[in-house]
Amino acid sequence: MWGREFDWLGIDRNGRIAVFSNAGYGPLPETVNERPADVDAALERAGELPAIGSAGTVENSGGGDYSFWYCYSAKGFYTYDWRVGGGPYRRLSSPTVPISIDRLPDKLQAVARLAVFSVDFADESEITIEYIAGLRPNPTRHARAGWCLRAGGL
Repeated sequence: MWGREFDWLGIDRNGRIAVFSNAGYGPLPETVNERPADVDAALERAGELPAIGSAGTVENSGGGDYSFWYCYSAKGFYTYDWRVGGGPYRRLSSPTVPISIDRLPDKLQAVARLAVFSVDFADESEITIEYIAGLRPNPTRHARAGWCLRAGGL
């Protein structure tokens, strides 16, 4: 399913959550790539959560409709989108009231914990996930098998 838009969750060092979109080609953590059905179900559930604030910081996106991302920020999520043509993941919006991992339902927590970052999303306008030499994408997998995080990313 190479080229399929895929959204996924990550958690920062403070237990805050972000929604990432790979724009069909951005790298994914191996742990996320191995459980696409669980990730899809978790994001469906995340979409049902109530708003707890608004999108406080909105990055200059260069056009397009980003209301989908701002809705996630109103629910407490940071949002990042893969920059087509080589990345990195760029923050689109930040919540006025960030949600903590412990405020999420158990199944959402489990999926968010598939990608734990050593950074603070509030401080990071860009997140880099790099291709590791020698590993190749597998187009028969959900997204990019063989893509993983270099030390320091997760």
